[in-house]
Amino acid sequence: MSKFIDVNDSNFQKDVLEYADTPVLVKFWAPWCGPCKVMTPIAEQVAAARSDDDLRFVDINVDEAVNVTQALSIRGVPTVMLFNKGQRVAAVTGGLNRQQLEAFIDQHI
Repeated sequence: MSKFIDVNDSNFQKDVLEYADTPVLVKFWAPWCGPCKVMTPIAEQVAAARSDDDLRFVDINVDEAVNVTQALSIRGVPTVMLFNKGQRVAAVTGGLNRQQLEAFIDQHI
């Protein structure tokens, strides 16, 4: 079972910006994106290895969340963003391996 919560334009505010319990890792992806398909199981492994008290994991399909994608100036996928208490803390665009994704998370939370 995936730890990633599907988020779109209608629930982004509540599930990411207003979520204050833990930092939120948002993975922007698209079904037509090859690197996204490679990164998805890697992100799932990273999520499975972390505590729910440590980090919340969110998936956003850029084709379905056009307003959020435009508001955050997403120019490429996959893009990973980290939010804490509604503020964007860090972002990286491009496919990441497990070690790179874990380092990105650890560096910014």
